Amino acid sequence: MQRFSPKFYIITLVLIGFLGYQVWQKFGHKFMQPNMTPMVSIIAIQPDKIKLDAEYNARINASQEVAIIPRVTATLIKKLYNEGDFVKKDTPLFELDKSELIEAMNKAEAGLKLAQLSFQRVQKLTKQRVVSESEFENADASFKQAEAAYQLAKINLDYAIIKAPCDGYVNSSNVDEGNIVQANQTVITNMYKTDTLSAEFGFSDKDPLLTYVQDQKDKIQVTVLDEKTPTKALTGKISYIASNIDEKTGTIKAKATLDNAGNILKAGNFVRISLDNLAVENGIIIPDKSVIAGPMGTIVYVVTEENKVSPKPVSLGLLTKKGRIITGGLQAGDKVITEGLIKLRPDMIVEIQKPEEAPKENE
Repeated sequence: MQRFSPKFYIITLVLIGFLGYQVWQKFGHKFMQPNMTPMVSIIAIQPDKIKLDAEYNARINASQEVAIIPRVTATLIKKLYNEGDFVKKDTPLFELDKSELIEAMNKAEAGLKLAQLSFQRVQKLTKQRVVSESEFENADASFKQAEAAYQLAKINLDYAIIKAPCDGYVNSSNVDEGNIVQANQTVITNMYKTDTLSAEFGFSDKDPLLTYVQDQKDKIQVTVLDEKTPTKALTGKISYIASNIDEKTGTIKAKATLDNAGNILKAGNFVRISLDNLAVENGIIIPDKSVIAGPMGTIVYVVTEENKVSPKPVSLGLLTKKGRIITGGLQAGDKVITEGLIKLRPDMIVEIQKPEEAPKENE
């Protein structure tokens, strides 16, 4: 068995002692300070504009339904479109029998010629002072009346071709060819204006966004988020929010008017819409994990100027993707604790780690 000299043992003990001292210098304080100051992370409150995300399902409806009614009484002789077609304004839709209208125009034209000859004769005699002034006025009135009747007959003849009053889709005809249609009475068909459409959606009465939408209705832009509009985002404005809950749906109904230039969407489509430009001005938002619910209400812990923990009662607002909106209890400069909450208690002294920045709209 090999024997070591006393010098070897002395050197070994010195090395062990030196290494132990180094370990103690680095880690020993952790074991000697059971009441060490807790480390916490905070955010410094800075009121800012908070963007709110709002998306809803909507049904697309025609914004305007137009009844196609003839201006003259005549027999319907021909339908000039395919049912369900999209047509442009002034596209011919129906043709009426013109025979009676032409006869009426010819009669009015003949009456106009007679009235004109009579007026010219009376006018000449008036200059010769053969007829009275009242006879001249009667002849003049008759001539103007005949002229108006002729112009009306010409217009009525043009009405024999019934044209689309706007761009849109035309329904099936309610009247078969060969039947008489009455002026300003018979609804031959209907068409739906599609250059603008109505997006109908609804809010739950418990929807936390409803109050914000009602207050900011005029500045909100409605955008269609749908695969049917891949190349162009259809946008519009909120035109209506009901003041009561609909008994059938249990929701508060709302409508938005959309610009449908290019006829991208059709009535009956179901789409997803977003309400843009909806925001809380000078709002305060914190991580939801910082909120503590207890028997005394809802609080957050803040760090005072003396680095002490202080509970603050707060009023909660909307929970967003970026955090919880606080509607009361906090102000600019408050240091809200976000990490290290588990073992904290009021008046405990803490050490602040690197501060976080409160979430902002553009993050």
